[in-house]
Amino acid sequence: MNLNEFHKANIARQHEAFAPAHSLTALVVCVQEEVGELAGAVLGVTGEKKRKAHLTQADVLDAVADAMTYLSLVAGSVGCEDLEGLLAETFNMVSERAGSKITVQR
Repeated sequence: MNLNEFHKANIARQHEAFAPAHSLTALVVCVQEEVGELAGAVLGVTGEKKRKAHLTQADVLDAVADAMTYLSLVAGSVGCEDLEGLLAETFNMVSERAGSKITVQR
């Protein structure tokens, strides 16, 4: 599966299984929620917060995947059909701005 296949399936699943689909605002709040869970998992894994010490690297990765899933839905809700192209274009723009020769091809 490539990223655009995931993106298309993710959007289709939202409309099929989670109807009605979330609003753009709700999706952004869901992203924020997942990033909060990511922060909590990192605090637990690194030992910064003892009451979260039960959290593992798997919890960190799960939160990353959940946040990426919601970010895909945010992009889709504003009309993005080519997530790979969007990421490549933005990555290359930031590389140029930072003076990096590292770019990605789409």
